[in-house]
Amino acid sequence: MSSKISLQKVQLIDFPKVKDSTGILHFLERADLLPEGIKRAFWISEVSEQSNRGKHAHLRESQVLVAVSGIVEVWAHQAGQKAVKFSLDRPNLGVFIPALTWVETKFSKGAILLGFSNQEFSESDYIRNLDEFEKYQ
Repeated sequence: MSSKISLQKVQLIDFPKVKDSTGILHFLERADLLPEGIKRAFWISEVSEQSNRGKHAHLRESQVLVAVSGIVEVWAHQAGQKAVKFSLDRPNLGVFIPALTWVETKFSKGAILLGFSNQEFSESDYIRNLDEFEKYQ
């Protein structure tokens, strides 16, 4: 595969917040993470407890993932590297997942995962086979 692929770093994000007597507003305003803007938002709910999801990577799509309720454990790794675990257990934490990063998730009971993407959905952007993904070094 091409060695010209520029990978960004998988990283934990502590979202800014505004707190007042009525609650806390968290927001995403990081153009450096998704410079093309947010082209798709998605959320995943009603996943049976301890079920795994994800198990794929994207060729071009980058995402920011946030557990707005419950706990979502995210394992992320780039080809040839060890997986790093992130525990999204507060709504002010998110994780940036750049393109060409394999992701697997595990949900606690009642967890809801919100995702922001820099791409519209395209099945051709998915890598769903781990062995194939590992060739992208």
